[in-house]
Amino acid sequence: MRSSRLRAAWRSAHAPVAGVPRWARITAYAVPLVVLPSGIWRLPAVFRDDATLGGRIYLVCLSIVAELVAFTAVGLIAAWGERFPRWIPGLGGRRVPTPAALIPAALGTTAAAAETVCCR
Repeated sequence: MRSSRLRAAWRSAHAPVAGVPRWARITAYAVPLVVLPSGIWRLPAVFRDDATLGGRIYLVCLSIVAELVAFTAVGLIAAWGERFPRWIPGLGGRRVPTPAALIPAALGTTAAAAETVCCR
């Protein structure tokens, strides 16, 4: 019973807003899947014998944060990307300002591109 309510809540929260083109839906759902291999590729380094504790924590956190940021692409097509959830104090129910979505997206894209270029 509880799992079906949770599943229904998940589906309704992540359902695309009316009028979202099919290509945008496919792209938004694909972004986390495209980022996933880079996180998985990093994780074997965590288990190397010469890895320090700080390095291990960094790699795990980098993989998790990258996947969470990638998941925000779903917010571009879902209702939770247009309005702040009601449980957020002070912002709940208000419209998400455009710069609040664009600036983190631009910074994340720049960081991912920089990591790809300079960290090979």
